Amino acid sequence: MKKCASEIYNKIVSANFGELVSTRHNNGMNYAQTIEDALRQQGYKKGVEFDSVFDWGTCQTYIKKLDTIRPYSEPRHNLKPGDIFYNSWGYDQTNIDFYQVVSTTDKTVTLRQIKGGFKDYNDYQMSGSKVAIKDNFSSDELIRKTPYLFMNEWRVSFEYGAGSLWDGRPMSCSWYA
Repeated sequence: MKKCASEIYNKIVSANFGELVSTRHNNGMNYAQTIEDALRQQGYKKGVEFDSVFDWGTCQTYIKKLDTIRPYSEPRHNLKPGDIFYNSWGYDQTNIDFYQVVSTTDKTVTLRQIKGGFKDYNDYQMSGSKVAIKDNFSSDELIRKTPYLFMNEWRVSFEYGAGSLWDGRPMSCSWYA
């Protein structure tokens, strides 16, 4: 968690019941989504242990403490070797890249890019869908990343966007010329 966001989280921990705490930091950055995600990651339920209020006058989000909240503890990922991430990116087209987890530590995962095969292919409409081919590595390059939780889903950052865990369904792709 970012330092500024952890300071806001600690304000929520020390707030009185029913007290509103602004999710905007002194530098003006609004960490509403990050703070709500952090509370959800810790197992708290919105509307039961905490609630959020948006003030349209100031365009700020506030967290209202409804129950006891403990200090933040960094969640541990449950990723294992063999898990597959996908990264969807592109401007005039939609590219799908697949990455397989080859090893993990407490804080990082090591990935290798794997090949994808077409499930559907329509050359006339320049679109189709791809699936990952497990253990069919397309490069020897090892990519080490630190996964993070976003909306209760583990993700990793890539050069172009963020990758999510692949659920096994074909991913739509398109190409240009």
